Parts: sequence; structure tokens; C-alpha cells
Amino acid sequence: MMYDGYNLCDLVTSQKLSKLKISKLSEICHSFKLEVPAQQRKRKAPFVGALTAMVLECSCYQSATSSVSLKQLVLEFAKPYFSLIN
Repeated sequence: MMYDGYNLCDLVTSQKLSKLKISKLSEICHSFKLEVPAQQRKRKAPFVGALTAMVLECSCYQSATSSVSLKQLVLEFAKPYFSLIN
């Protein structure tokens, strides 16, 4: 899954999505119509969580990471972000 030259699947897998600036994360979320609560828009975590959840649902990502251990690693990494957006 690509956005403006960024491979979102690779960024999630390598846990480098949080290295992007909040403005870029917000822009990416907005382009994919992902909702982040207004009171949480000053932090990276809600954006990273929303994008990670989207990537984990992507069929191309699921087929590329058919290894259970890699999926579990990504899910374990993303767990704190999911709790912040709920």
C-alpha cells in the first residue's frame, strides 16, 4: 500500500511509521478517510494506530506476511496504539 512514495506496509512492518511527522501522518490518514478524534490529533499514536489497523486489513499486506510470527510481531507493536484510538 503506497502513499506519496511511502510504502505503508514496509513502514508498519519495520515499525518506522512513527518516524514520520504528525503533519504527514495526518495527511495520510485524511487521504484514506481514517478518523482520528480531534482531542488526540496532537499525538502520533492515534495516527499510527489508525494507519497500522488499515494496513493489517489490506489483502496485499496479509498475503505478503503470511508468517504468523511476523503478523503477531506487528500486532504486538500496534496494540498500544489501538487502545489510544478507541
